[in-house]
Amino acid sequence: MPCLIAPQRKITTNELIALLTDAMQVLSAAVTAHSFRVGQYDRYWACRWKRQKVRVEERTSVTPGEHDFVEILNQSANVARLIDVLEWVRDTHAATDVRVCDPTQSNEGPVDLVVENKEKLFLFEVTDTAGAGLAAKIRRQVLKLDTAMNAFRVSPGGKPVEAFHVFGANTARPPESIEIGHGTFICPHRPVHII
Repeated sequence: MPCLIAPQRKITTNELIALLTDAMQVLSAAVTAHSFRVGQYDRYWACRWKRQKVRVEERTSVTPGEHDFVEILNQSANVARLIDVLEWVRDTHAATDVRVCDPTQSNEGPVDLVVENKEKLFLFEVTDTAGAGLAAKIRRQVLKLDTAMNAFRVSPGGKPVEAFHVFGANTARPPESIEIGHGTFICPHRPVHII
């Protein structure tokens, strides 16, 4: 399945906030326009809804076509968290430039989001996962953040790097987490695999 929102490179923080906000409006409209009805009860109604196809119209901010309802739901939750992070890092750290953002395909880039100001790089891994899969996802995030921190530290003109985990309100999170948006929490990353 193609990604819902294409990866973005070398874009301003404000431009990315506008693009992601537009994408959220398009996805919300697509899901709202789709009719979910259970007609006659049977025990498989949720199985059908989970993979129900939703048609997303063409727009520069999203990939048009048929997407699974549950995929739109999950990815939209992550994008909402990304918008909170972008607003926070812009307002708190004057970070105006995005090097990398992979809003809906987190396995492709070094991390979900790399933003910078004049003095520093900020790395973010975002999850809205809850339940049994959370621990495994956090382990993968730790490794990704450590690997990215090592790579950016040794790159030419390397700036100091700060890394963060981003969680939804419904996830277990460390006590040092702070709320930066509606149910969006960040926690500084503690490196484990640093060279």
